[in-house]
Amino acid sequence: MLTSMKKLKSAIPSLLISLTLIVSFNAFADNLFNCKQGYISCNKALLSGSESEAVKQSDLSRNLYNCKMGYIGCNRNLLTESEAEAVKQSDLSRNLYNCKMGYIGCNRNLLNESEAEAVKQSDLSRNLYNCKMGYIGCNQSLLSDAEKQQFQQKQNTQNTTYSGACAENGSCYGDISDVTGLPKTTHVNGYYRRDGTYVRGHYRSRR
Repeated sequence: MLTSMKKLKSAIPSLLISLTLIVSFNAFADNLFNCKQGYISCNKALLSGSESEAVKQSDLSRNLYNCKMGYIGCNRNLLTESEAEAVKQSDLSRNLYNCKMGYIGCNRNLLNESEAEAVKQSDLSRNLYNCKMGYIGCNQSLLSDAEKQQFQQKQNTQNTTYSGACAENGSCYGDISDVTGLPKTTHVNGYYRRDGTYVRGHYRSRR
């Protein structure tokens, strides 16, 4: 028994040293991971020469990705000549997409002649859709003569079909919504909520 206790006591310092080494190794490994990922908790002073080089390459790759995606964190001064050209093409592609979709971030001055024409057609298609659906953003002056005629026929049909039609709650077709400022053209049948409350039929505007 005493012999076993003596052996255990003599082994304790070695065990403590092993545990310390394991903890230290894990700490260095965690720091290397944090540095490669660009995390705030990175301490570059703890990196070896080869680790510093690996982290540098990770920083450059991450910067290139940020630049291509248009994200905050892009430093164009760190790009090589070929990377700068690739980022330029990404910028132009993203700008073309924003212009076609009518999004903020569109710079029409960056479009070439064919792209400008494609964006113009997208604008006209989107405007026609807005007019057909009764959405805000409809500019009837941009419609062709044929489109204006179709639009007017649809309006006349709706007015003939629904003129004077009122719903269960007293709202009528064509009333202006206090919420959206648009005419109420969509009829909603009466229904019961989960709590048993009955909602009377009504007209609402398109959104």
